[in-house]
Formats: sequence, structure tokens, C-alpha cells
Amino acid sequence: MAGATIVRYQRKKYKGRPLLIQKMKFNYYATYSIENHQPIASRFVIGSNVNDKAYISHHSAFEYYGLHNQVFNIVYVASGKSFKEFEYDNITYISVKAKSDKGVDKMPNKINVTNIERTVVDCIDDIGKAGGLEELLHCIGMVPFVNENIILELLNEHDRQFLYQKTGYILSMFKDQLSLSPAFFDKCKEQMGKSKRYLYNELKMTKNVYDEEWQLVTRADARGLLDVESWKSTGDK
Repeated sequence: MAGATIVRYQRKKYKGRPLLIQKMKFNYYATYSIENHQPIASRFVIGSNVNDKAYISHHSAFEYYGLHNQVFNIVYVASGKSFKEFEYDNITYISVKAKSDKGVDKMPNKINVTNIERTVVDCIDDIGKAGGLEELLHCIGMVPFVNENIILELLNEHDRQFLYQKTGYILSMFKDQLSLSPAFFDKCKEQMGKSKRYLYNELKMTKNVYDEEWQLVTRADARGLLDVESWKSTGDK
């Protein structure tokens, strides 16, 4: 009934007047402000309501929390229900297959988003969806605190040696800032196995170094990317 009403509204011609209800995707509509003719709902509200299982994840979650350097015209939406990628108001909404809803918070204004710990783990797991290694380090460099027990619970749920390995390596750069205990890193080392791996595949085609402690091939300048104070000052502007 409501859908039919919206369709009839859209078919009407209002000379010189922009439509205040516009279609984003099949059976999904946005209302526009009369004042500025922009969508009333934010990208985070739109992404969170693509379906009843949807939530904001990866770099988009960092953007929601304001912990980022770059802003992308992409919103990563995780869900147990897949949806067809769509573009609306110059923003592309990308479906990410979700294996678990653990670490997802329901925020005001109908926004569902991964918490900081889940966001950190998700982005380490898929560095591409974090905007690349440099952007990931920048994002984590602005995180004031994490609960290491929650991170270990998430790693245990994934139960993958490589993820323990990557998480231990990347978070070791922030161990003082995030107040991570030696026991946390011992657990990561205990679970990471003995395999030597590339931090991410693209490193096979660029200058790299081997980190013996974490048995990872990584960017030659990875630790040189860390300039947390300048990141924080940039984020405060």
C-alpha cells in the first residue's frame, strides 16, 4: 500500500519542484529535505537499514566514529543477507558477507555499527576494506582504548592463525597507546602457528621486509608510517 502510494507520488510532475521522496534501490526510498534538497538520512542510517540484518563495518565504521584520515564514497554494509551493490547520492553501498553479529552495537537514529574492537579486527582481517595499510594504521593511531579481552574473543571466534598473526603484528605498534598487555601478544603468538606469510598479497610486488618476531613479510616503511601525534592533530581539525 505504502509502496504504491510512493510510486504514484513519483509519477506526478511538479514543475520546478524536486521530488521529496526518491528511490535508492528496489523497495527502498529516501526522503529529501525541503530546505536543502539533500537526503535527510545519513549514509550510516541508509546502510544500516538496507535490510533487517545490516550494519556498518570496516572503514565505514571508523568513519562513523570519526577515527579516520580519508573519507570514501563507499559504505561497507555487513549483513547475513546479501544485497545487490547500489549507488545513491554519489555513495556506493557495498555488501559484505557477515559470518557473525558479535560486536555490533545499536546506536541512536537506527544506526547499527561494529564496535571499536570488532572494527579493528575486521580491518586487520581485510586491509583492503580499511583503505590500505597506511590508512589502517592512521585509524588505529586515533583509537584511544580497546578492550584486549574482546579482541581475543573475536579472534577466537574467527579461529584463524593468520588473523592472530596479523593482529599481533599490527597492534604491537600501538601496545603502549592502547595499553595492551604482554599476555595479549603471548596469546597471539601462541595461536599464530609457524608459517611465514605476507601481511597482504600486494607486498609480493613491492619493496618489503621480513619481521622475524611475527614471521610476516611487511612493508619496508611500515613502522615509519607511525606518527601518531601528527595524526591526532590532523583528526582534531
